[in-house]
Amino acid sequence: MKNSKASGWGSALSDNDLSSAVEIKKKPIRAPRRHGETLVVPVASEISQLWDRNLHTIRGHEFEVNGQPISQLRQKARSDLIAAARNYSSQYRDLAAGDGGRVILSGHQPRLFHPGVWFKNFVLSQLGQQLDATAINLVVDNDLCGHPSISVPQAGGERGASLVAVAYDQAGGNIPFENREILDRNLFDSFGERVQSAIAPVVAEPLVEPLWEYAKQYRDRKNRLGHTLAAARHKLEADFGLQTLEMPLSEFCDTETFAHFVLEVLNRVEEFQQIYNRSLIEYRNVHRIRSSAHPVPALGQVDDWFEVPFWIWFNEAPLRRGLFVRRQEKQLVLSNRHDWELTIDGSDGLDQLTNLYAKGVRIRPRALMITTYSRMVLSDLFIHGIGGAKYDQLTDAIISRFWNVEPPSFLTVTGTATLPFDFPPVTSADLSLEKVRLRELRFHPERFIVDGNEAVQAIVQEKGDWIRRFNDGSLKQRHDAIERCNEKLYTFVAEQVDEATMARDEKQGQFARSRILGSREYSFCCFAKERGVFSLESFDSE
Repeated sequence: MKNSKASGWGSALSDNDLSSAVEIKKKPIRAPRRHGETLVVPVASEISQLWDRNLHTIRGHEFEVNGQPISQLRQKARSDLIAAARNYSSQYRDLAAGDGGRVILSGHQPRLFHPGVWFKNFVLSQLGQQLDATAINLVVDNDLCGHPSISVPQAGGERGASLVAVAYDQAGGNIPFENREILDRNLFDSFGERVQSAIAPVVAEPLVEPLWEYAKQYRDRKNRLGHTLAAARHKLEADFGLQTLEMPLSEFCDTETFAHFVLEVLNRVEEFQQIYNRSLIEYRNVHRIRSSAHPVPALGQVDDWFEVPFWIWFNEAPLRRGLFVRRQEKQLVLSNRHDWELTIDGSDGLDQLTNLYAKGVRIRPRALMITTYSRMVLSDLFIHGIGGAKYDQLTDAIISRFWNVEPPSFLTVTGTATLPFDFPPVTSADLSLEKVRLRELRFHPERFIVDGNEAVQAIVQEKGDWIRRFNDGSLKQRHDAIERCNEKLYTFVAEQVDEATMARDEKQGQFARSRILGSREYSFCCFAKERGVFSLESFDSE
């Protein structure tokens, strides 16, 4: 984009203001390595304390969002959310979730994700019952669909393992799930059988069998791809006894409460962008991230247009673009910096935003704004996976610095499950050991020679003399002399080199096979029908 810059910061926030707010610290979070292991942070015994602390924190919030007291906005938003989630979920499954006024929230894109992501929903249901709260999973349908397929591992082949892509629809435009329809019903309907065939050597009765029966049933009523996948999973979760509600993110993006949230950012855009970008720089410095795209791109400025962290697209042409805003006297002008503009002012801005959906215009939050709104307005506790937990350290800073309040805490949940392939588990550390041994043989062969004769000892002595001659002669002469000694000594360890090379190559093959067959990233639908591999006993005992 021409003249684009992630700056334009005014004087609204000083360095002292930043340092007095939430400090970004490096908090390493890693997924468990072994099959069946889970990660819950904080641990289960501390969740009730976190819950109470969040309720206290939220009650202490006293600020306005677009002129509305946050307490009133939260009450209205959560009441609408619960009602809408019950209405949406009841369209395809019987409901057992309660109507508690408190809300526990989680969310993910409507993909066929791995079991570690799915584990969040089991914890969500469990905590909803324990804390007498309504448990709701957000279907994040503003994300791009990508390629509609999953990878299924196969043992065998030249490298000992391979991946097979199994598609559940034909490739289409990379558009948001909200607008993505099923394009090839025959391909969609046959997905379950094709996955069963691909995974049959290791899993006799995979979850894809009941899952896909539900998917085909729901597809007959709703042809949207992501919503079909999410509804089928949600129906499957009912078979496991989960008591949760579901709600597409798109369903609350056109509400009055969300419009207030958007207008709060738009009306304070200069201040917000300054806080957002400077907090992002701080986050990257703390985590030593060099990429300009991670964890999110900076917000740009083009002349007097300020980028805000929302997407905009149109129903008839669902190409996501960034949303920009500029001031025009007492009005705000919104634009995608391409082919659309909207001028709003304080008298009718709220109505204009809430009426955009009827005109085919979609304004949707980006990742940080989804969790900001979810944690500050929609819920009393939000459950993250590892990825979300990492980037919401940045969200904490933005919330604290923009509204000058303590952000509610969140829960981090994931697990690791691997398919039952038989293979030797080889790690990168195992492979590194073999590589180090070969390197040592190459540059320090004298350490591996057993019972060296006088000739060998003479070469070793000569090499030692050259190593000690740092300031005597040129560096190149010293280097070449040491290399000649190594080449002479190398002949005495040739057999060990051959053995080490074979061991490295074998480990390299085992490592490649282990990475494929032992990955935790395969869809939950490839796993066996029994109720997962993760234990909820720690929550049951609370």
